[in-house]
Amino acid sequence: IVAGDFTSVLGSTRNNIARLNANGTLDASFIPNPNGIVYAVAVQNDGDIVFGGRFSSVSSGGSSRTNLARYNADGTLDTTFTTGTDSLGVVYALALDPSNRLVVGGQFTTVGGTARNNIARLNQANGTLDTAFNPSANANVRTIAIQGNGQVVLGGAFTSLQPNGAATATTRNRIARVNSDGTLDTAFTVGANGWVNAIALQADGKILYGGNFTR
Repeated sequence: IVAGDFTSVLGSTRNNIARLNANGTLDASFIPNPNGIVYAVAVQNDGDIVFGGRFSSVSSGGSSRTNLARYNADGTLDTTFTTGTDSLGVVYALALDPSNRLVVGGQFTTVGGTARNNIARLNQANGTLDTAFNPSANANVRTIAIQGNGQVVLGGAFTSLQPNGAATATTRNRIARVNSDGTLDTAFTVGANGWVNAIALQADGKILYGGNFTR
């Protein structure tokens, strides 16, 4: 799956997302053609493809999709995946947890009419909001990595995080880790003096992160 800001692939019209076969040829069955940039993609265990970014429609009948859509493995639009995303702002990051729930990061204040600040978790079946997961970041979330135990590592522009059940926010400079229930991992206190744009997990459990920082 190739995503970004483009209008053609191998001489064929493909707006911002495309799928290539194993030999590098274009998959003619996958033509979502969202009308704006795609920043993030996640492929589910069943082969369904979720993508997010800054768009308002996809090509299948001009269907309205605000910044998040899911396609079946056969290249058709999943029409069941709509609830919970109708008021979603820009999506910068997507990741699937061990239970195949979708963690969404970006720049938004609501999901499906419910308050969520820059991070949310959606149920896999139909995209509805997982109301049990409600950490809150005070600025955008740009990257997400989920560890095998379900802990969620977040990076972005934020300087504080208010976890589930907390009355006040805790200082976390551009990177933080929350538990699968949305509470803060208080043992994880690293930070950065500028945006964190990428996170990768090593097999030994170490975490790599990069971005626009000097300390």
